[in-house]
Amino acid sequence: MSSVQARYRRGAGFTVIEVVMTMAMISIALLALMSVVISSMTLVEANRQDSLAVNAARDKVAEMAAKPFDKVFSSYKNHTFTVTGLQRPGGGDPGRVIFPMNGSNLSETVADAKLLMPRDLNMDGDASDTNVSLNYQILPVKVRVNWETVQGPRTLEVNVVLTNYK
Repeated sequence: MSSVQARYRRGAGFTVIEVVMTMAMISIALLALMSVVISSMTLVEANRQDSLAVNAARDKVAEMAAKPFDKVFSSYKNHTFTVTGLQRPGGGDPGRVIFPMNGSNLSETVADAKLLMPRDLNMDGDASDTNVSLNYQILPVKVRVNWETVQGPRTLEVNVVLTNYK
């Protein structure tokens, strides 16, 4: 009779080594599963925050587009806004509206490739005016949202061009 058959005849169970090895394999599998669950939860939170930032920027652009066009620059110059659920690194409002400005004036001469600048904003045939704050016909706008995540700071920028054409 073999030793395996003898062991089962005597009613013996698993050996200590077999139990320890099984427990070790189950522990490793559970640790891997926990790692996946934690990573998933982190990604879900990051996606939620990204969605908050995108929606806030989109809403701010829609809000500006709904205003009378000649009032947009004066109403939103140096404008910041809160985004519920997002915290700006260092405090303050995470959202900001940015125009191509030289000092406090809307300027055609600012260099910003994302806003397609420099550019003729008052449609007078040149892009050299340093103050078109009162007579712009095209208004490049950058809406930026900065916020802090567990992974570090994040930034979303939406660049649009508002026009006076209906």
